[in-house]
Amino acid sequence: MTALDATLRSAFDAYKRLVDEAEPLLTALDERSGDGDFGANLQGGLSLAASHAEGDSGSDAWAALAKVFLDDVGGTSGPLFGLLFRQLARAAAMGATLPAVLADGTAAGLAAIQRVGEAQLGDRTLVDALAPAVEVLRTGGTLATAVTAAVDGAIATRELVARRGRASYVGERAVGSPDPGAVGIALMFTAFGRSAGEDVEQGLDRLLQASASAEESTDAATDALAPDSAVAIAAAHRARRPLAGLPLTQRADLLDQLAATLEEHSQELVAIAEDETHLSTGRLSGEVVRTAFQLRMFADLVRDGGFLDARIDPADPSWPVAPRPELRRSLRPVGPVLVFAASNFPFAFSVLGGDTASALGAGNPVVVKAHPGHPRLSRRVAELAITALAAAGAPEGIFALIEGQDEAVAALRDPRIAAAAFTGSIAGGRALFDIAQSRPVPIPFYGELGSSNPVFVTPAADADDAEEIAAGFIASFTLGAGQFCTKPGTLFVPSGSAVLTALERSPLPDPAPLLNDHILTGFRRRLTELIEAPGVTRLRSVDDPFADVPGPILLRTHGDQVLANPARYLDECFGPAALVVEYGSDDQLLRLAEVFDGQLTATVFGTEADSPRTLLDTLAERAGRLLWCQWPTGVAVTDAQQHGGPYPASTASQTTSVGTAAIVRFLRPVALQGFPGRLLPAELRDA
Repeated sequence: MTALDATLRSAFDAYKRLVDEAEPLLTALDERSGDGDFGANLQGGLSLAASHAEGDSGSDAWAALAKVFLDDVGGTSGPLFGLLFRQLARAAAMGATLPAVLADGTAAGLAAIQRVGEAQLGDRTLVDALAPAVEVLRTGGTLATAVTAAVDGAIATRELVARRGRASYVGERAVGSPDPGAVGIALMFTAFGRSAGEDVEQGLDRLLQASASAEESTDAATDALAPDSAVAIAAAHRARRPLAGLPLTQRADLLDQLAATLEEHSQELVAIAEDETHLSTGRLSGEVVRTAFQLRMFADLVRDGGFLDARIDPADPSWPVAPRPELRRSLRPVGPVLVFAASNFPFAFSVLGGDTASALGAGNPVVVKAHPGHPRLSRRVAELAITALAAAGAPEGIFALIEGQDEAVAALRDPRIAAAAFTGSIAGGRALFDIAQSRPVPIPFYGELGSSNPVFVTPAADADDAEEIAAGFIASFTLGAGQFCTKPGTLFVPSGSAVLTALERSPLPDPAPLLNDHILTGFRRRLTELIEAPGVTRLRSVDDPFADVPGPILLRTHGDQVLANPARYLDECFGPAALVVEYGSDDQLLRLAEVFDGQLTATVFGTEADSPRTLLDTLAERAGRLLWCQWPTGVAVTDAQQHGGPYPASTASQTTSVGTAAIVRFLRPVALQGFPGRLLPAELRDA
């Protein structure tokens, strides 16, 4: 081995040691401006190259490093570093002296990087450290001066707003910390300086101090509006790979532990929820049972492993069209998920509700935005969950709670959040959906928004079962004071209906308080719109529907009025109110069905003699769940459930937020071609 080769090998080893030591700082820097994976990627690439080049010459080590970064290292910086390392390896193979190798290799590397990424000085990228050092070497400067130029260039990126790369997505939020890619370049030049015997320690100390001071100020400076969400998302991002890498049995055990914790503290939690939500002890206790059940249901699903949808195609040289390579495909976690808790189910659709259970089951860390309708309950459930997960050996950071609208919006815009789930109003959900779609990199947003859940009664059913239909309708639309997302808000009956007559004399339940003042205000506003609509009259009511504790109310109108202005009559009224619509003919009933927007459910009450195929086909185009002679309130947690429908019922009609199929929302398919068995995930290996 020549003296030059020994120096190159020494520089490679020194670079690996420096990156090993600096990885936490590099990770912290990238959490403020990128995906948070730069430190791990740089460290992992160097480690993999070292294993490939063990005992090899210096030029071979840099060649191995180039190959690893070009072929195996992900992120936005991996290929760019690979281009630089490739040019250094080529220069090393031809150069006679270290200054010549560095001058030629780094200059060619800079040109290749700028050709691919188009970054210039001042764009806050690795170029800000590389270009100054290249200029020193190109003009005959010393290696020590080049190291200083690279360090100074990296530190100077603290004051720059990124114009290239992932950091450009976060704007000024990254100002105050050096660019991680630039720091990585400065560490490389420092390693070359050390290997050549230059005094580089003072510059290295300045570089590390600048990076460390930025890490210490992360909580306060990451986002003035959302320090807590920034910390939670950074932890979730770090935890994504450890969680995804857990054996399925261990991941399932975490869900079981959460279920057991809920049950153990049920009495305490129900008392808090009763105080905050006005819901009854019986209702809340039942909801705890449901929430624990769905956590265990997803645990069983995860243990089985079938949800990964593993598919294996062996190589087939005689495959039609062209020879088929070996392909193996399965589903993988998408990354950190932001869950917006709902108000009307403080357990089942809240902190540890179905969205959280399915996202964790899929292998994704979860950040939950607490609903302001039950903040104390949300905090206590989150506290218990974090303690239970830690005791079960979960990776740190896989679950967190944030509060506040500003926090939530900042989290939704954070590039490290990979998907979001929401249950709430159309206006709120649409605003968040628009944010998710307008990000530089849009993400899936699974929102359950609003639904009137219409019920259609055929003339035959009206004649046969009027009393039963009337009683069932009243029980369903007033269940939970009309605050279920599946509440039937509109009932269609034939003119002269026996059901209508039965409703006129059927008792309504006593008034019940709504969940919070926000919902009460929205109920009053929407009820006023309905009452003031042309042709609407009051059919029945109890006490004052506009009181602080509103009484249930039934309104009536005719199909002709509805068809003239559908939205005014058919939009959701969240609370204890419903509209009965008389239709004049089967044709008008079909036209009324056709004017509905997307719905969670649609119900038909008919008889054996009815053949409402056209009506059912029309409703299937508009609803996620169709019911025959049953009521939509009450959503079974099971494999075949569909809780979602065309917009505005939900923002992704192909998915469900209830049932085992909900897990697919937080997974994405990855196909592997030609991989050796030892590199395959467990579900794709041969038995």
